Amino acid sequence: MHGLAWGQILDRRPERMSQLTERQRILLQTTAVRDRAEALLRGLMDARERSEKHLAEVGLRDHVKQVTGKSSIDNAIESTRRYIDSLNRAIVDVRRELSDEDMAALSEERLTGIA
Repeated sequence: MHGLAWGQILDRRPERMSQLTERQRILLQTTAVRDRAEALLRGLMDARERSEKHLAEVGLRDHVKQVTGKSSIDNAIESTRRYIDSLNRAIVDVRRELSDEDMAALSEERLTGIA
């Protein structure tokens, strides 16, 4: 990824958000939420790996997984993936509605860290 993540841009210069169009703000905010959800997904996947390793080391089984076929963390991962997918669809929809100039302005702000 080049430059700053969308969430970092929003966190650094919130006063510039008022200079953006509504659709640009929606795109930036939705992308920032998606980026955070992706970080959450990575954390959940790491936690699942550690949990499975720990259970194997101590010779225990995940009782929820034994009964339902999926662990609680598997369900959380699946739910987070669906959430990310819906955010990605929303991002695509908003991008379709932005002009080339709006997208160029956002790309420039992202690369320079100004927003």
